[in-house]
Amino acid sequence: MPVSPYPDYVPLRTIVWGGASSIVTTRNLRIEAVTTADRVLVWAETMWRFVPTVESRPGPTGMEAVIEVPPTDLAGWITPDGVPVDPNLGPTHRYTTTVRVFDGAKVVDEFTVGPYRVPSGEEALDGDGLVGDGLAPSPVEAAFLWNLTGLPDFPPEALPGQWGIDFSDGMIRTYINEED
Repeated sequence: MPVSPYPDYVPLRTIVWGGASSIVTTRNLRIEAVTTADRVLVWAETMWRFVPTVESRPGPTGMEAVIEVPPTDLAGWITPDGVPVDPNLGPTHRYTTTVRVFDGAKVVDEFTVGPYRVPSGEEALDGDGLVGDGLAPSPVEAAFLWNLTGLPDFPPEALPGQWGIDFSDGMIRTYINEED
């Protein structure tokens, strides 16, 4: 994993992106996660500025993208004006991540999750599950997976860019709905 842009004294939480995308195909896909926070904060103890710059973490081909970010329920933040941020009143900040799935140089899927919160903890979070866990309020339509087993095509309500999987004949086949 690349060197963290955060100081050692700021606790971090690992988020793994793209596991679902790499599971539903036999092709070696490359996953890229681009993450940004929604506000500037300052770590009160050292006055280190947490600037919501875009952080891009491409994973190796065939593997997930992994990022580390400060949890959104940490005490110790203040605003740039010096006002303490109380995590008991809600998340100190939120993140938004855009995930791009590449097959070679071609983007085969792209979706944005967020804004979402990151609770403190030791175990890695599955980014693909943030919506299902209620940590992200926005739907991830592009990542929606249709079960196409026994169907001749996507159902009419499927949106362009949504994935489908077919388990017929003991094989696993994946498809992307390209119809408008």
